[in-house]
Amino acid sequence: MTGEEQPVPERVRRRRRRGAPMVWRWIGTGAIIGFALLGAYAMTSDNVNEATRQSYSATTAVGFMGMLGACIGALVAAVVLALVMGRDRR
Repeated sequence: MTGEEQPVPERVRRRRRRGAPMVWRWIGTGAIIGFALLGAYAMTSDNVNEATRQSYSATTAVGFMGMLGACIGALVAAVVLALVMGRDRR
């Protein structure tokens, strides 16, 4: 070397390959959204069983409806994810 420093090449930006979506994040997000939606619905409803005329407390209604919403939300998110992943492979 002659004592001069060679220039350092700039970092080459790598193009990020489009990989598969993160499945558990999709399903978890769907479950959270479903829990929030049906939990909010349970908070605003009268919480009375029409068949037995039994009334539920607000926390019980939010718990039941929230868990139902989480299951439905996770299922809907899984179906949407399957459609998105299937479209990418065509």
